[in-house]
Amino acid sequence: MPHHIPLPEKFKKHRSLVGVLADAGVPPPARWTELNEQLSTYLDLDDLAAQRLAAAVITPHKNTDLTALRAHALAEQSAPPERAAQVLKLVVFAVLDAMLDVYTPVAQENYRHIADRFNCAAERFVHAANTVDAESDPRDMVVADDAQRQAWLDAEILAAELDQLVPVLVAAAELAGVHITNNAGPMIAATVATEGMHRRKIWQAWQHTGGRTSRWGALNKLGALIRACDLATFQPYREPRPLIYKQQQAIGQPRGIVEQIVIDPEDEEVDADHIEAVTPVDPVRSDGVVVG
Repeated sequence: MPHHIPLPEKFKKHRSLVGVLADAGVPPPARWTELNEQLSTYLDLDDLAAQRLAAAVITPHKNTDLTALRAHALAEQSAPPERAAQVLKLVVFAVLDAMLDVYTPVAQENYRHIADRFNCAAERFVHAANTVDAESDPRDMVVADDAQRQAWLDAEILAAELDQLVPVLVAAAELAGVHITNNAGPMIAATVATEGMHRRKIWQAWQHTGGRTSRWGALNKLGALIRACDLATFQPYREPRPLIYKQQQAIGQPRGIVEQIVIDPEDEEVDADHIEAVTPVDPVRSDGVVVG
């Protein structure tokens, strides 16, 4: 098969996702592997008829039909690229359907397996991060006890493990039929229980990249539960609404002295009535002289 013909994106994506789980220690069913190997063998075929014809000429065997071999070789060589691409597409999609039939029954269990690993790492991380401040200066660990020093070391390692497990968790979810894009909202929903948490603070913690434990340390300090989501109830986490900036008469100051206030519409106590009730700015100059 000519190597310049691209494989369908749907097939490449499926095989790539399965490969992510396999690399993480969750291999596909044996039949899936067999199908993949058979397709790879097919894709490696290149001018097979011409090669068989050449071999028959070099080393002739009784009952070899050189005429038929030549006809096959000519047909193979004369096939236009679009015909070869059509044949490839038909074969690949047939194999993909067979792969999906084999993989779909185990996809949910594979997700649960990866989710358990993620949750285990998250629990160990939280335990370590709650034992000692993972962002402490290394010099402070000199006088810390053994448990604190071990927790300080473990926190960074476990944060890195969580980072490594996130794409595996997302791949497992995709194979189980739940699409999670590589954007903050879906990724937060996939890995953090946000119920009762301040939306803006969750987003800020997720986007935190500094320190030894990056977002995981910031989320834990908020009190957020780090966990793999239940696919049955997965919903992307909405981005916080923009902050509202308003000017109002400064309390206790002469007329015309204003102050800027910032209202976060994600605060629980903030509602439309509160925003509208902000004291408006008087139409006066800062020196107290009324304009007009």
